[in-house]
Amino acid sequence: MRRLILICVAALSVSVPLMAADAAAPVKPKLFLIHEELARPSMLREYESTTTELLTALTEKKADPKVFGMNLYMTPEFHYIYVMPMSNWATLDSFWPAFQAMGESIGKEKWANLMRRANSAMESYNELVVMERPDLSYQPETPRLKPEEQRFVHWAFYYLDAARAGEAEQIAKDYAALFRAKKTGDGFMAYMAMSGQDLPLLIIAVPAKSAADYYGNDEKLMTSLATEIQPLAARALAITRRYRTMDGYYRPDLSYPMMTASK
Repeated sequence: MRRLILICVAALSVSVPLMAADAAAPVKPKLFLIHEELARPSMLREYESTTTELLTALTEKKADPKVFGMNLYMTPEFHYIYVMPMSNWATLDSFWPAFQAMGESIGKEKWANLMRRANSAMESYNELVVMERPDLSYQPETPRLKPEEQRFVHWAFYYLDAARAGEAEQIAKDYAALFRAKKTGDGFMAYMAMSGQDLPLLIIAVPAKSAADYYGNDEKLMTSLATEIQPLAARALAITRRYRTMDGYYRPDLSYPMMTASK
């Protein structure tokens, strides 16, 4: 519930430009391509084996991580979420030619066979580009978890009332100020959708060790901050039209660069 409210307030600030802590030095926004594939439940083995084949091919050809680098997350509903950093919007123009060139280097027949098998194991796919919004996020000075412990992520997708987007900035600042004042050990990162369907949309990502860790800690946090959060929640929910959530598990074995075996 806490994350749901946070997204509601953060997402509505879609019209507010990203600013640095120092107003004289604007921060270059970080962009990410989010590629989501829904695997057929009856063909999970085939889906993952073809993904491994693709990653192995990229590894053998020494594909540039700056072009093909991605982190993959899997949801309990068999959604595979590929998170790919973008240096700028031109990355989209350069990626697909590079992808096609990779197919040429592997061999047309082998590549076509791999793509055919991969697509057969997939039900559908979806893509969007998001921009990181650190100004609407909270990162604790003393995190509860170490980076290597964050193997799980909870996403909340907030579909906003565009007519009331102007109210979001102050609400988001009030939330961040509350968590900062309470020195909570768990943070959240906000991402604004820049392309895709049903905009405006903002996504909040909250890392945890596992689903049990996330939900257990969230319940404790909501209980301890109930008095302060309730009025903020009322303001936030008033500007929300729809939301959904997803839980994802990090899959380093299906990410690129591929995970190397420890010696």
